[in-house]
Amino acid sequence: MFLCDEWKSSKGGLSTFNREFAVNLAKTTSGSIKVHCYVSQSDELSREDARRHGVELITARNIPGSVDPRDWLKIPPPELPNPDIVVGHGRKFGTPAFFIVQTAKCKWIQFVHVFCEDLGKFKATQSVAVDTIEENEKKHKSEIELCKAAHVVVAVGSRLQQKYSNCLPHVKVKLE
Repeated sequence: MFLCDEWKSSKGGLSTFNREFAVNLAKTTSGSIKVHCYVSQSDELSREDARRHGVELITARNIPGSVDPRDWLKIPPPELPNPDIVVGHGRKFGTPAFFIVQTAKCKWIQFVHVFCEDLGKFKATQSVAVDTIEENEKKHKSEIELCKAAHVVVAVGSRLQQKYSNCLPHVKVKLE
């Protein structure tokens, strides 16, 4: 079960990566593995498109009092209360993956696609009060905590594999 904010990829990035990964996994397994995407929002067109690609879209339910749709992903879907594997990605979907694994007692694969400490060096900020390097160091620390909690860590690209392998000496970091 992949954790995603949407199927359509209106913003690109993680949504696109997760959708393409789910579609290709469904295609290569020829139905021997059921692939689900647990999304915080979807419409009928998205659900139909996912079905055409062999992926079942499950839409999270709103949590009363929560305005962050990613919070909704922290509760396993009633349609699939005990997935075998949860695929988290970065900080956005690593935290919901952690919550689901605690409840469903399943395995967790955590994907990483950026090295936050490096990213802060190149990001410009609108505000003098924001230190992007310091902010990205905090993000990096969060990524490392999530990776340590996951059962498997997959780095997207050989440079990231090397960087995360250095940060996680006791964790096997796989290359995608």
